[in-house]
Amino acid sequence: MKLQNFLVFSFVVFSFVLNAQITSGTKYLGGSLGFTSSKAKVDGAEANTDWTFAPEFGYFFKDNMAIGVNVGISGGTEDGNDFSGFSGLVYLRKFWNASEKFHIFAGLNVTYGSDKFTVLSNDFTINTFGALIDMGIWYNVSDKWSVAGRMGALGFASTSNPDVDDSGVNTFGLNVNTTQAPFSLGLYYGF
Repeated sequence: MKLQNFLVFSFVVFSFVLNAQITSGTKYLGGSLGFTSSKAKVDGAEANTDWTFAPEFGYFFKDNMAIGVNVGISGGTEDGNDFSGFSGLVYLRKFWNASEKFHIFAGLNVTYGSDKFTVLSNDFTINTFGALIDMGIWYNVSDKWSVAGRMGALGFASTSNPDVDDSGVNTFGLNVNTTQAPFSLGLYYGF
């Protein structure tokens, strides 16, 4: 099952970047798109679905320095309950050239998300704010195509329900696991 999730995630995530050189003025577009459907092999089990769409724009404002934004929407049904969400991510990335084609990067990310759930005809909302540092690799396949992988993150997230006082969870974590999620892989193409 883990291999299937990794393959689905790898093929669903896509992004686009300008050219092989990571130079000032380079722009890129891309994002992620995903859909999952599952149903337990139990009589009476309901199908669960999950979908996401998150376009991304980035700009190298200086050689080896990029800023970007990713805005996403998501939704689905789990055990007969509906959910939908909105998210936004702003990042700053610094790249180091290991060779002409291979680069290592570290990024500072700020995230916000708002998810709405409907459970037994009751609606509730969860808001999340986070900040994290991530690291990754970037490989220029050609003048127009690149592949990037994110390998880990150190960060903080705060989750709250705006309708309930004194609710929420604060989370701090480090994850450098490169064999499972949160490893992500993206294909980049430039314009």
